[in-house]
Amino acid sequence: MRPPDRHEAEFAVVEEWIQAETASNDPAEITYQRAWANCVISKSCMLLKDELAADSGSAAAELIAAEVVPSARRPFNPDLAKKLALSPPEALEMIRAARRRLRELILEQVRETVAAQEDVEVEFWDLFKSA
Repeated sequence: MRPPDRHEAEFAVVEEWIQAETASNDPAEITYQRAWANCVISKSCMLLKDELAADSGSAAAELIAAEVVPSARRPFNPDLAKKLALSPPEALEMIRAARRRLRELILEQVRETVAAQEDVEVEFWDLFKSA
């Protein structure tokens, strides 16, 4: 039996999420907005990880992505610099650059979903209200 490829694993996560979301009593519009926000953010994070892996290797990409998209806000961990074989200022700048790039990727994903450029910022902030 072969291991699932990356997209099969992503579909499994999405299916699990959809089952959990549709079980709630929220109106369909709210469920849709949350699903849309989750998809945009997930795809942007995946794209960022791919870019980081191409530039720095998959181990470094995992470490940086864990800092860029933390589940809880936490201060910079200087041990990260040692793991990346960088100075603390270099590691901090790498994380800042990754955060900026993640924002750009999210905006690119949002830009693909709106009809007019002036709607991008509004949709961008609505995305985070929905997530």
